[in-house]
Amino acid sequence: QLVVATNELSKGNYESRISPLTHDELGTLSNNVNELACTLEQNQQMRFQWVSDTSHELRTPLTVLRSHLLAVQDGVFIADASRINLLINQVDNLNHIVDDLAQLANSDTANLTYNAVAVDVIEVLQQTTENYIARFQEQNLAVNSDALKNAQPCIVRGDKDRLQQLFANLLENTCRYTHEGGQVNIKINTLNDKLALIIQDSAPGVSSKDQAKLFERFYRVEKSRNRNFGGSGLGLALCQKIVEAHGGDISLQDSPLGGLEVKVTLPVVS
Repeated sequence: QLVVATNELSKGNYESRISPLTHDELGTLSNNVNELACTLEQNQQMRFQWVSDTSHELRTPLTVLRSHLLAVQDGVFIADASRINLLINQVDNLNHIVDDLAQLANSDTANLTYNAVAVDVIEVLQQTTENYIARFQEQNLAVNSDALKNAQPCIVRGDKDRLQQLFANLLENTCRYTHEGGQVNIKINTLNDKLALIIQDSAPGVSSKDQAKLFERFYRVEKSRNRNFGGSGLGLALCQKIVEAHGGDISLQDSPLGGLEVKVTLPVVS
């Protein structure tokens, strides 16, 4: 068993295990080989996970860049100073992701850095939504974001770049999975010292059973909300990490528009 198991490990089959038959040195060695195989299997899964995380994170700003550049090329948008600044912001987002990868390469943990300062979360969400105008138009989605325009500033203690990353992932998921010609509502609710940001989209919906699993890494609803350009199943898992790092919570439920409703609750600075 030991020879067969170690040969399997050398071939990359980290699921191989040994059934210890004795309680002597060979039994101890068998248990140690099993622990080694388990560690190797976990490391392999983590490696695959970070490759998927990276591709998912890079795809979002690249998608925004491409949609705006195509709109400029087709004459829909004018390449004025405002549009160029928007594109520069997306390039900055890419640089930020590359910086994160450099940190991960030199760290034993996968925790991203957070620079907590006073941030107007309404302004951040509004700016991110404006960045997605071309993307919404590309999918022929009607977006109602009047609540952002009429809202008063809401200050939270957080990292502006991470919050942009959070909202970009949520809006990208909405663009990717909502049926063409659908609708998106962005709402705001305030209660005492908490702020609730709500993003609702139209069909297709997600069953309660699947909603409970959407925060799991790599989980995708293969039928109703999967497309030919479906994501890697990491978006909401990443969003959950960012929200929790800001002392908030994120939840899912059925949208009154027929799709999915995402609710992000963050503590507001007094």
